[in-house]
Amino acid sequence: MKSFSISKAAIFILCVLFCCSMLRSATQVKASSGGAASASFPAWTYEMKVWPFDVIYPEHRCDPTNPPTTFQDIIDRLNVAQAKGANTVIFYIDDEQMYNSFVDDTGFDQVLTNIEYLIEQAHLRNLKTICYLNGLEVMACGVCKAANGACNCHSSVATLSNTHPEWLQENIFGKTMVWRCIKNDWLEKNMEDAWASPYSGFRDLFKSRLEVLGSKGLDAVYIDQASLPGMQDYGDQWASSDPGFAAAFKDLYGFDVPNKIDWNSVQWRKFIYFRHQAVQDYLQDLADTARASGIVPFFESSANDTSDGTLLANEPALTVLAGIACSPEIDIDVGYPDAFRMAKFTSDIAQAFPMLYLGWPGELATDEANRAAARKELAITLCESGNYYPTADTLYPPNTFSFMDSIRSILNNRVHYQTTGLIYSARNKDWTYADRNDNWPYPDQGRAFNQYATAFTTLAKSHLPFRIIPLETLSSEALQGVGALVIAGVESISDAEFSLLNSHPVVLTGSNGTRDEWFEPRSVPLKFQTVIGFQSLQSGLPFTVQAPASARIEYYGHQSSQRHFTLFVFSPTTGGKVTLSRASPMQATVYELDRAPRSLNGSSIAVGIADYLEVIDLNY
Repeated sequence: MKSFSISKAAIFILCVLFCCSMLRSATQVKASSGGAASASFPAWTYEMKVWPFDVIYPEHRCDPTNPPTTFQDIIDRLNVAQAKGANTVIFYIDDEQMYNSFVDDTGFDQVLTNIEYLIEQAHLRNLKTICYLNGLEVMACGVCKAANGACNCHSSVATLSNTHPEWLQENIFGKTMVWRCIKNDWLEKNMEDAWASPYSGFRDLFKSRLEVLGSKGLDAVYIDQASLPGMQDYGDQWASSDPGFAAAFKDLYGFDVPNKIDWNSVQWRKFIYFRHQAVQDYLQDLADTARASGIVPFFESSANDTSDGTLLANEPALTVLAGIACSPEIDIDVGYPDAFRMAKFTSDIAQAFPMLYLGWPGELATDEANRAAARKELAITLCESGNYYPTADTLYPPNTFSFMDSIRSILNNRVHYQTTGLIYSARNKDWTYADRNDNWPYPDQGRAFNQYATAFTTLAKSHLPFRIIPLETLSSEALQGVGALVIAGVESISDAEFSLLNSHPVVLTGSNGTRDEWFEPRSVPLKFQTVIGFQSLQSGLPFTVQAPASARIEYYGHQSSQRHFTLFVFSPTTGGKVTLSRASPMQATVYELDRAPRSLNGSSIAVGIADYLEVIDLNY
């Protein structure tokens, strides 16, 4: 087995994080979410109107009812994307990520012919291209045959577990992370679903594929769920203990991988935290390879801002340190207020980065309900991002792209206005994970995360302009422009973090500062010098705002004007109004999808909530 170790530079960075000799990270850059790109991201990544090209089917495919993709198919689909007003297309290699078309050299070479043609034809139409790839998951079909309640699988079929067993993740009990004869949203019973270790030969294979795709002119890569592992539907599996992973953990922390779950053990907690670091290190390596090959890297967090990020080692607040833009995958079953929170979390932790919101409006009873769901997701998207990606089979609002064009100047010039900070802590969420009720798929979140989410809701309902600030990357720069901080259930705080937090007035809920950075009890809890209540928080806005409690508002200034604000108002229901008041007159232009802009003025401006998104562009 080819074993990998975390690079010395990565080890240094990760250790420094816990010592809080603070690094300048994306979360610390005060920048427009849709303006000039940072050094890492070209301008086009902030202005994407993405159309789902769909799947490139190879000759040998799982579902024979889907014929292999032809050059004419590619031209037809690109022409549709162009006619829709898109400027970007995203495509899959085969159904998800299959062994025969990604790992197998011959199969990859065959599908590469279509990819090269797709990229060439897309560029002729001024369309950028994004390739979807799974981070650590590899599937194979035709592996098993189920009959009479039994499932017979074949060792002769080319699969990841049959050809590269040394690449597989193992849970802490030594079981390989391979599933067969199961059926869910993306798997059939005849398939194998295998999860590779980030410290295995799969890493080099993935990098080599990126280099080849870059040589063909690919513009961006979308890396889905690099998790440890990813099949939480079938019980909690704490991975990985494979030799490469175990060696990297021991190199950094001096411990062997634990062989039992013990939330009271420092060894276990360090293992849990290291799993985030391992995914970050892996994606950093892939991102560096992608960028060196001319490809912009994005990663998907399917456990975005939920306690499942602990189980899956999928923590965006840490992974963005790899310089990769995050795409939150949000199943609307969580509810629209939570979907807004999860999108805002992604935007706030890396404000200088582009963002692709991957929503799933759901399969509701009527097309009307599905269209309304898609419209709500569009509203949440534009509150936080200058990009829009209507996922496949979504009844997306048909005038979306032209609406984005009409407000592009606003999207490109807006700068977050946020006077209060809400502290988010990955490790406190992790180490209270055991509090949750594991009645999947609707578990309680654990006390730290519940308290954070409750504080978020309180701030959002009060319509205060606030920013989510990760504790683990805290620095004086991250706190610039922020007055008071809301700290909810953050038991584990290091001395260095406390020094930074204690320079601000704080609102405290739950237990805070009772433990050190590794969650060991402090003999004397930390005591903040200036503690205030929620009622003492100030907006700092030059006008007052009244709106329904269910509405969610993002406030933006203008990068070249101090007397120019834009409010992006998301409401899960129509009705009610947003009222802005000031002693002197104001002028506002209101933008809504499918309606002409309208102008309002006066010292009190009332905007009726006629749609799920109201964009109020205000001058005073």
